[in-house]
Amino acid sequence: PSGNLANYYAGLSYLYTGEYENAIHYLKKFSADDLLMGNLAIANIGDAYMQLGKYKEAAEQYKKAAATKTNDFSTPVFLLKRGLALEKAGDYQGALKSYEQIEKDFPASPEARDIEKYIERAQLQMTK
Repeated sequence: PSGNLANYYAGLSYLYTGEYENAIHYLKKFSADDLLMGNLAIANIGDAYMQLGKYKEAAEQYKKAAATKTNDFSTPVFLLKRGLALEKAGDYQGALKSYEQIEKDFPASPEARDIEKYIERAQLQMTK
C-alpha cells in the first residue's frame, strides 16, 4: 500500500515540477478504491496531458475521471476540464456535450453557475 501511495506522490511531484511524462508514468501506476483519490489521479494525468498540448488524451482522462465513481463534488470539475480540453482540440460538439451534462446533471454545482457562457462559446465556435 505504501508503494502504491508513493506512486501517487511521485506523480504529483513530477506534475508540479513540470516533468509531465514522468508524472503520467507514476500516476498510471497508482490505483485506489477511495472515492476521490482514484479520480484525482486520473484527472491529474489529464492535467499532465494538457500541459503537453495533448488535448484529446487529456479529454479522455477527464472523461474517465468523470465516469468513475460519479459524485456531486468532483464530477462537474472533471466535466468542465474535459470541455475545455475538447475546445483546445477543436472538438466543440464534444465540449458542448460536457458543458450540457454539467447543466443537466449538476445544476447546483459551482461549475454550473457559469456554464451558460461555456455553452454559448462552444455553440458559437460550431457556427464558424
